[in-house]
Amino acid sequence: MSIFVNGVGEINPYLELVDNNNKYNIKEISQNYTILETDELLLCSGNITLTLPLASNSKKKIIIKNVDFGEVVVNVSGADTIDNKTSLVLYINDSAILVDALVGKWIRLGV
Repeated sequence: MSIFVNGVGEINPYLELVDNNNKYNIKEISQNYTILETDELLLCSGNITLTLPLASNSKKKIIIKNVDFGEVVVNVSGADTIDNKTSLVLYINDSAILVDALVGKWIRLGV
């Protein structure tokens, strides 16, 4: 998987993100949202809450980026966790996380 970033290591939403020559599904989110299996890169603005699908039903990585000055809360579904926590918060503009569903739970891989 190749992720093209700008010179300071931030995801640049205007560049193409490529995984084996397929474009990522990029979605802009500005209200509370339940993440779908088809979502791959979410560019979030405002004070919003995202809910991940059940890790046991997912086999993919999801990139979540805060592109505004609001707080982006990422919650899990059911009894899932992200690194043994039930939620994560992206407080800072341009902060991002990469989460992966492994062994029935979400793992934060970072960005």
